[in-house]
Amino acid sequence: MVNRFNTVVFDLGGVLIDLNVPCCVGNFKRLMGEENVRNILGIDDEGEGVVAVSAATQQLMHDYEYGNITTDEFLSRVCSYCHAGTTIDDVRTAWMSMLDELAQWKLDYIADLRKAGYRTILLSNSNEMHWDPIFEQYHLDRYFDKIFASHHLHMAKPNKEIFDYVVREGQIDSAHTIYVDDLDKNRAAGMKFAGWQTCASVQELMMKEILSHFAIRNEVGEPQPLKIGFINDSFIVRAIHAGEKSYFLQRINHHIFQNVEGLQRNIQIVTDHIREKLRAAGETDIERKVLELVPTTDGKLYYKTPQGDYWRVYVLIENASSQERVTPESAYLTGKAFGRFQCQLADLPFDALCESIPNFHNIEFRLWQLDEAIKEAVRNQKSDIRYQRYEACADIIAEIDKRREQMCLAERLFREGKLTKHINHCDTKVNNILFDEQGKPLCIVDLDTVMPGFVLSDFGDFMRTAANTGAEDDPNLENIHVDLAIFEAYTRGYLEEATFLTDTEKELLPYGCRLLSYMQTVRFFTDYLNGDTYYKIQYPEHNLVRTRAQLRLVQEQEKVAEEMLRIVKGLSC
Repeated sequence: MVNRFNTVVFDLGGVLIDLNVPCCVGNFKRLMGEENVRNILGIDDEGEGVVAVSAATQQLMHDYEYGNITTDEFLSRVCSYCHAGTTIDDVRTAWMSMLDELAQWKLDYIADLRKAGYRTILLSNSNEMHWDPIFEQYHLDRYFDKIFASHHLHMAKPNKEIFDYVVREGQIDSAHTIYVDDLDKNRAAGMKFAGWQTCASVQELMMKEILSHFAIRNEVGEPQPLKIGFINDSFIVRAIHAGEKSYFLQRINHHIFQNVEGLQRNIQIVTDHIREKLRAAGETDIERKVLELVPTTDGKLYYKTPQGDYWRVYVLIENASSQERVTPESAYLTGKAFGRFQCQLADLPFDALCESIPNFHNIEFRLWQLDEAIKEAVRNQKSDIRYQRYEACADIIAEIDKRREQMCLAERLFREGKLTKHINHCDTKVNNILFDEQGKPLCIVDLDTVMPGFVLSDFGDFMRTAANTGAEDDPNLENIHVDLAIFEAYTRGYLEEATFLTDTEKELLPYGCRLLSYMQTVRFFTDYLNGDTYYKIQYPEHNLVRTRAQLRLVQEQEKVAEEMLRIVKGLSC
């Protein structure tokens, strides 16, 4: 369970403003020698903060932090331990070098919390020399309802008295308060003396605040980032107690998925539909065979932060893993998994879902985008690099143009009522399947692109990457051929499960391979002409290399089109 809170107590140094303790230590080493830094100032050489190592150190730092001596007295006493010739200004400069920056995004986040109805309180062990310029530069009074500083109160963390004072004077509801401090001893004191929830950073606070809006019923730990995918930021949130649910937290990229409401509704419709199919079939272990969205506390399928970010939570499927490498064996299992997925959704009207990315696999739209890019390049003529790229690629344009009519076949058949749309996954890669401990497909994941489309697009999307002997951006076109063993294995598994297919759809499966490779050729080339604004590139001609590699794949697929069709027909009997 992630407790809701209405009050946030912030530390200052190490939480809001970064501290450069190593820099400060280095400066004081030059002024008083390495041995004296720790003994006199009690500043840890590893950058861990202030540590009391002697009675003299303890008293000096205590007096200044508690506001019992003035800044002039502190500087004078420190200066007395320095090398001959050291000035008060030298000591002041060294002391101030501990302060780094206070990132504006942190202040913006605090402002957003206040707008959202949270109370914000600042509680800092500080000193006059550090405090005054920070307060003046960042206007901290604009961001906090109450401010408590040790040198004003003559008391400091982690002592009980300051927590008692802050709770009382700040009129804090401790049961609904979270405390952000980078030091373990201060967080422990906040929990012990004030009963506050705690965390160590603003980033951790943000995660806790987000999770608190979801209907998570058990205790969970801190979100741990996952390095997967290129679109959404993902985190694992583990249960504290064994046997309880863990979770999968994601920030939705709303720049790509602009209709977040529709996106999440798609996922809910699809997962609910599959869950009912599994129940009707008498399946067991259903919670591991279909994704489960966790609603927010007010029943929504996502949470929108005050900053405008969108987040969602799934129940984590335990003891499952994904695969990256494709073999004939894994291709067969992957084909069965996606065929079963489509079959489970075959009776769901395709217009029950929205297009989470409009025109995602619409080749006519992709060709229109290319035409617009060419028009823009020609309009700018030789004053623009886009025109230079256009002029140098006449051969690519010719190859694209001569295939236009045949590649728009599916859209024409749809308008003529000869080809229907189904609910597609639209990202049919082997790593979008979770496998169980025995290596069997368990659950289809990454449902962001589940939307209406042609089944042949899903089929072709897998083949574009998995049945390509080269890389998507292979500079050596001789590496690129069609792996017919992968094609046959996937097709066998797919047709065993996709029993809803019409004869027309089966016959068009090899065409679907060419279509998706052609479509990606068009998309890479369009981005190249537009100045590389969509796909990330590693070097200036990367999108051109991708374009040529995909075009070669189309040409190789054309060479084996009859063999592909023979395989499909043989497996359809």
